[in-house]
Amino acid sequence: MLHAKRFSKLGLVLILALALSACQPIVAPAAQSLPAAPREPHGLRPDAPAYAIQGPYAVGVQNFEIEAANETERPLTVTVWYPAVNSQGLNESIAYEMGFPAGDTPNFSVVGNAIETAVPATATEPYPLVVYSHSHYSFRQESPWLAEHLASQGFVVISADHEDNWSTLFGPKPWQAEFRRPHEVRRELDFAERLTAEDGDLAGVVDMEHAAVTGWSYGANTALVAAGARLDMESFRTWCEDNTVNGEPPDTDCTDILNHEAELATLAGLDAVPEGLWPDWSDERIDAVIALAPWPRLMVPTGLQSVDVPTLLMIGSGDTSVGSTYNEIQPFEQIAAAKKSEIVFDSADHFIFFSDCGDAPEVVDLGLHVFCSDPVWDMDRAHDLI
Repeated sequence: MLHAKRFSKLGLVLILALALSACQPIVAPAAQSLPAAPREPHGLRPDAPAYAIQGPYAVGVQNFEIEAANETERPLTVTVWYPAVNSQGLNESIAYEMGFPAGDTPNFSVVGNAIETAVPATATEPYPLVVYSHSHYSFRQESPWLAEHLASQGFVVISADHEDNWSTLFGPKPWQAEFRRPHEVRRELDFAERLTAEDGDLAGVVDMEHAAVTGWSYGANTALVAAGARLDMESFRTWCEDNTVNGEPPDTDCTDILNHEAELATLAGLDAVPEGLWPDWSDERIDAVIALAPWPRLMVPTGLQSVDVPTLLMIGSGDTSVGSTYNEIQPFEQIAAAKKSEIVFDSADHFIFFSDCGDAPEVVDLGLHVFCSDPVWDMDRAHDLI
């Protein structure tokens, strides 16, 4: 069962269409831009709701490299999904492989339904953009079911590997990521502008006037900061000191981040560690934000109040990773956006937003079945509703 505030059973595609059309309507592509052969509509399950039905487009996918512009940046590998044409009946299947150096924990792949370097579906209007930020210790293609669905519905999706990825599994969180993640969202937006330019690889495909940011878990935090939320390290430090457990800090961020607070301020170009709220790292090109199971502890007590773009929050009521913090902070109540919605999946845990084990069997082989399943929800059903 779902519980929703303001908008009942509102899925990602619906809020994106609502939020991104606030300034002007999203014009449906011309009929000639669709695949030559009609696509049989389907969801992951036969009882999928209307907004979960696969869209009229095949899905193209390409990988790109974004070079670092200065010493504070790092090179980015990004994947871009986009509406495509499959007039030749090409096989629409792909295995998304991690490209990280071999570590103690083997890489894994996730199966999807897309065509590499497919021809983009041309239209009378370009397609709105969605920037996706992956969770902590993960990778940019963690949830192709979501990116591919959005692309089939007429969105372009871009996602980058952040530095706190699978290759850093079980190590300390790179403190630099707290600033670099939202900054990398900005770099992805810049790159999308170059992609859609007249001489770009996807010329005329991306509508930079309509852009949203989304992410799961730590990626949801990134999305919120990129949309206007601000960090409050001073309040976070107080929380860490007041909530020790047997003399130990209540969360690893209390050491991984706070022990490098001065270095983080320097990386962000600040002369000193701010008192209270840190600067606004948002990007004015972002028109909407979708946060999937965020952990906004570093944004309280007032850092969420500066989010004023249309916002969708999703969380499972049985989330054992971020649920207690989410329920305590009540981010829905704090966000100032006039258009906002919160959807709660009854009894769902944290990994409901990750890929299903059937699409990531190597995760099961690693003994991490919990990563790609939910103790209550059928994952296909959940993904059809998200």
